[in-house]
Amino acid sequence: MLRVGLIGLGIMGRGLAKNILEAGFPLAAYDQKPDLIAAQAERGAVGTRSIAHLVTQSDVVITCLPSLSSIREVYLGPGGIAETGEAHTTAVDCSTSTPDLTKEIGAVLEARGIDFLDAPMLKTPQAAWEGTLQLPVGGEAAVLDRVRPVLEAISEKIIPAGALGAGQTVKLINNAITIGTLAVVCEAFVVARKLDVDLKSLFEAANETMASSNQLRNIAPRLIKNDHALSFATDVALKDIAAFADMALGAGALIPMAESARDLLRVTSHAGFGHENNSRLATVLASVAGTSFGDEPLLSGEEAPR
Repeated sequence: MLRVGLIGLGIMGRGLAKNILEAGFPLAAYDQKPDLIAAQAERGAVGTRSIAHLVTQSDVVITCLPSLSSIREVYLGPGGIAETGEAHTTAVDCSTSTPDLTKEIGAVLEARGIDFLDAPMLKTPQAAWEGTLQLPVGGEAAVLDRVRPVLEAISEKIIPAGALGAGQTVKLINNAITIGTLAVVCEAFVVARKLDVDLKSLFEAANETMASSNQLRNIAPRLIKNDHALSFATDVALKDIAAFADMALGAGALIPMAESARDLLRVTSHAGFGHENNSRLATVLASVAGTSFGDEPLLSGEEAPR
């Protein structure tokens, strides 16, 4: 039985921890927040005091981290995986990163004899909790085969994507589609709100046509209820679409839709919604239009017209 270490126990990582434990794998857990470690220790994980401590107890180290800076620090920083891992260690990054950073980390780990895969998570925190994620995986097939039982515990589908970094490429393109659709849905429903269209009727009509999508079914009910419960934070979405833009522009592609979505998320973050759900994009657009989806005031502080 492979011993698993998990670094990052937040909104996605806690679901990974649950399913790894339920599959019967010994789990060592680490996060910068002690209360998150304690919560997993209560479930049966071994809480660890540092990355180095976790690595010594793990055959497979999974990372689930919120930012590019945290990924770099955990892998390449002092006391990180590259410094403390050994030849028997396999590292799997389930964070959303970039192909370039993934390849940079992979080169350092390879020099240390540490195997590495990128397996970013597709779908939602609920899917992470239920073990129904999809994982596009970049890296060597033999390494994937070795850790497949662990990845199967946290996902319903593993998609071999190609060489190291290919998983991140697929993830960033996937998220560009998701975030672009978010922006269009938010724009459309703000216009509907401004024109006093019944939002439930609009959703019912659009959901039965070519306009339908998973993102429409996700965002429209939120706007109808004015419900912005956190599932995909604005700043995380901004990080993803910015990384996609950098990757695409580096390839010489023209991406006006993605750049527009990036800029709208940047405005939403600067408006104070960086740590709130990315559906707050609609709040900002509604405020500019002089309306709202509920009782929240306009960003100017003025009363929203109905």
